[in-house]
Amino acid sequence: MMRHVMKTLSLVSVAVLAACGGGVETPREETAAQVGQGLAELALSESSITSALQSTLDTGNAKYRWTEGSLRRFDFSGPATLAQADAAVLALQEHEAYASFGSTQTLSYADWKNTLYSEFQPLHSRILSTYGNGTETVQVVTHDYEQLVAAGSTGWFRLTVILFPQSHKVIVFEQTGYEV
Repeated sequence: MMRHVMKTLSLVSVAVLAACGGGVETPREETAAQVGQGLAELALSESSITSALQSTLDTGNAKYRWTEGSLRRFDFSGPATLAQADAAVLALQEHEAYASFGSTQTLSYADWKNTLYSEFQPLHSRILSTYGNGTETVQVVTHDYEQLVAAGSTGWFRLTVILFPQSHKVIVFEQTGYEV
C-alpha cells in the first residue's frame, strides 16, 4: 500500500509540474551525462539484466510489502572511474534527488553486502558472478537519504552505483524501505 501511495505522489507531482508549465523529461534509453568538476563525459547505454538476476530481485521484492529494490545495467566503452560512473548515474532524471540529499560513501564490494536489506543479500554474489571478470577490482559508491513520506512515516532510500571497470559495466541498485 505504501509503495502505491509513494508512486501516486510522484505521478501527481509530475502532473502538477507539467500543468504549471514546467518541463517534464522522459527517460532515454541512452544517456550521455556531462559530469562536472573536470571529469570527462561518460556515455551509458542501458541493457537488460539477466533473467536469473531478475528472478532474484523479484523474490526479494515479494518478501515484504514495505521494501522494494530495482536493478539496472548500463554498458560503456573506454576507461571510466568510479567518480565518472557515479556522476553519470546521478545525472539521470530518476536519480537526481540523491545528488542533492543525504550522504555518500565509497565501499569495497565485500562491504556493500552489509548495506543490503536481508531480502536483497542474494544479489551480492549473483551480480559479481554475472558481470565480473574474476580479476577486476569492483568499485562501489552508495548514496543514502531519508524523508517523511506521509504523516508519521519515514522512507529510507539508498542508491548504489557499482563499477566493473574492465568489464565495462555499471550496475545500479536502488533499495527503499518504508515505515509502516
